[in-house]
Amino acid sequence: MSIVNNVVPYIDGNSEISMRDETVLPRMRKFNDAQYFCVDFMTGEGLEHLNKVVPSNILISIRRKRIKLILNNSHEAFHSVVDGIYKFVVIKFKIPEEQILLLSESADIAVEIDIVSKKYNCKPITSEWSRVFELSTKCDVTSMGYVLPDTLNIKNYSKKFLNLNRRWRFHRPALVAFLAARNLLDYGYVSLAKSDDNKTWDKVWNDILDIHRNHYTELEFLKNNKDKILSLPELFVDRTDMEINHVTLLQSTTKFYEETYFSVVSETNYYDFLEKGRFLSEKLFKPIANFHPFIIVSRPNSLEAIRSIGYKTFHPYINEAYDLIEDDVKRMIAIVDEIERLSNLNTTELAEFLDFSKSICKYNFDTLLSKSTFTTKLC
Repeated sequence: MSIVNNVVPYIDGNSEISMRDETVLPRMRKFNDAQYFCVDFMTGEGLEHLNKVVPSNILISIRRKRIKLILNNSHEAFHSVVDGIYKFVVIKFKIPEEQILLLSESADIAVEIDIVSKKYNCKPITSEWSRVFELSTKCDVTSMGYVLPDTLNIKNYSKKFLNLNRRWRFHRPALVAFLAARNLLDYGYVSLAKSDDNKTWDKVWNDILDIHRNHYTELEFLKNNKDKILSLPELFVDRTDMEINHVTLLQSTTKFYEETYFSVVSETNYYDFLEKGRFLSEKLFKPIANFHPFIIVSRPNSLEAIRSIGYKTFHPYINEAYDLIEDDVKRMIAIVDEIERLSNLNTTELAEFLDFSKSICKYNFDTLLSKSTFTTKLC
């Protein structure tokens, strides 16, 4: 029992088809419970072309329940793909729901499956929460000769936190805007500069204000600090090339972990109106690999998701109540409040924080390296 196709078809966001000579899936878990045919895909709409990438004899075997179909959306946490799976794979191509396994980076993809299956009067498909970035970070540590940083020493920290941002997903400039308005940027190493999405403050400012339109206090605070925010220069940390997404661990960031005592992790998903799924990418696993405490700027209950796969978080030395706040704007303010508090620890408080955090960071690092399975069954 295994994945039966050595070459894996990939349907990209434009429904263009290519072939991949290898797949990471056998390293994510043992697929020895059935025979599987794997298709990698980006969007649900691309699955309209399923018959172009799955041979007709394999489609027949899947319908006859001899082979199962893996729809691999690892690397992404798009809930929108579920509708396409039902519209095309289940209904158009008549694949039984129980023969479909969806792999998604969203810890909450089963919620969307429940909603969409009822919409189409179908049964739920099977899903697993995949964590390809957890796997890749472990591989970086164990196979690429990465030199680990020497973190959390008792010393004078001129900078307190590390916050790396590349693409201008709205929560990232919103976070930087609040940090700037509250004079907190000088406490951290923060990156935010023109990237491959070609966004700038002028292009996102009105969107950020619109996001806060129902939160009068925060909206007025941003407006009152408009000049300070819009005059921010491009912010760089270890590099000025923001076009390339460096998923792997970079030795160039090591010193920044050593020169700060916590990370502010700007994850991929944040605002409910954009993407609902909790998504743990390399952005979260990099501080784990670098022995760094973290605050996560992500969907609510993301810390719960982190703990559910074996890691520890940093309560009570980090106030993690922010993670329980459903309102996206209020959660952001709670995060900024905690960044400010941690950035102003006195000598005694900092020593206690460092001592507590060292053991948690060591535990998390050891947990990462001990992992052999990188999926969680959801439904």
